[in-house]
Amino acid sequence: AEAIRSAIAHRSPVCVVYADLDHFKAFNDTYGFARGDNVIRFTADTIIAGIDALGCRDGFIGHVGGDDFIFLVGSETCEPICNEIIRRFDEGIRAFYEPDHLQARGIYSRNRLGKRTTHPIMSISLAAVDLSARGFEQYLEVNDACVEIKHKAKAKRGSCFCMDQRRCGADLNKRPRP
Repeated sequence: AEAIRSAIAHRSPVCVVYADLDHFKAFNDTYGFARGDNVIRFTADTIIAGIDALGCRDGFIGHVGGDDFIFLVGSETCEPICNEIIRRFDEGIRAFYEPDHLQARGIYSRNRLGKRTTHPIMSISLAAVDLSARGFEQYLEVNDACVEIKHKAKAKRGSCFCMDQRRCGADLNKRPRP
């Protein structure tokens, strides 16, 4: 929260990126908390390595809790960094699964009603909000925008990166005039 508040106050050209793992609960339920914790560490290391790989030395990374992370990087480097994080995550996550789950392309379990459900191999959803594109005044506005974009990212299959496309002063309820 403090890093975002500082970026707003200084009108820094940064993106706030919310990272969330897809299908983590099914993995944790199947393999246990210790292996789930290893995936959390892997995710943190992957985010750090993705940021470092593109030479971003002034980024900020935070663990919100559970399988949720947040990081701040320069607006100009956000997309390539996120693409690098996705590449690294997708390459490495398979090492945490047993061969039978890899072959089946996921975990099969029964829900509370006893119905068989499928949980694909974990993926990562990255939702970004560019602080330089919008006139945010408060941390909670940024948080709300990140949550909204995160829902769009998680609705897509597999690892993905979604950027908030709105700009400062845009009326989101009106179509642009011809």
